[in-house]
Amino acid sequence: MKKIFKKKHVAWNKISNEIGAEYKKGSFFKSDVLEFNHRESIITLDYYTVSTGNSAITYTRMRSPLTNKNSFYFNIYRENIFSSIRKKFGMEDIVIEDKFFDDKFIIQSNDKDKIKFILKDDKLKKLIHSQPRISFKIKDNKGWFSRYFPKGEDELYFECPMVIKDEKLLKNLFEMFSRFLDLLIQIDSSSLTDD
Repeated sequence: MKKIFKKKHVAWNKISNEIGAEYKKGSFFKSDVLEFNHRESIITLDYYTVSTGNSAITYTRMRSPLTNKNSFYFNIYRENIFSSIRKKFGMEDIVIEDKFFDDKFIIQSNDKDKIKFILKDDKLKKLIHSQPRISFKIKDNKGWFSRYFPKGEDELYFECPMVIKDEKLLKNLFEMFSRFLDLLIQIDSSSLTDD
């Protein structure tokens, strides 16, 4: 486990220098954090560990606060055996008419037109596809972690059950977030600052 975190430290430190992010080394009770400024928003990369009784799972997480003007929500994750079964029982899966993407991912949203518009962006789809494990969504800014973000803002959120230490994956992740934030501004679903 120490070896994994050492590799992560080296990769995160290198990425911070390459993309101009700030790397903050953690402590025993706090994870390392990488903060990247995109426009007026801060994209934060960190990790957290969940105990499952006899073992523990460490998740890599990326978040960015946003003012969600139209209460637009979505969730994108890779298709798996469980999602295939749930689809058979009526679980929502939006089809964007890109067979390659539709076959690999489950797409859920409260606004089909907006998520379809966003996912017309081929570069964004490639960046999403580059992540081997992905849960990517806008979620309500509620709960324990809400204290990190301004009141009344939701968050663009990514997590996966592994410590990401691959430099290409990390760069793609920051680019994916930046691109998605730009597209949200374009369709006026989000504002990085209040009007």
